[in-house]
Amino acid sequence: ERRQANNMLDSAVRDRRVIPWPVCAVPECCGKPQGHHPDYSRPLDVVWLCDKHHKEAHAIAREAANKTRTAQETVFL
Repeated sequence: ERRQANNMLDSAVRDRRVIPWPVCAVPECCGKPQGHHPDYSRPLDVVWLCDKHHKEAHAIAREAANKTRTAQETVFL
């Protein structure tokens, strides 16, 4: 799903159906952006983040998923 979303976004940017932001969406940051998919099932719905903030967004998502998983496992103990 992730690869398909990235391919669809790349094609849309190449075909000029999606125009990337000129800078990162984080205020005060002027880094070159890349598309971040909060939801891979919506491949053209992206947040434009620089590499640093893109990695941070994925780390936050992983941490939230781990907390949810841990809470669910606790219920079954």
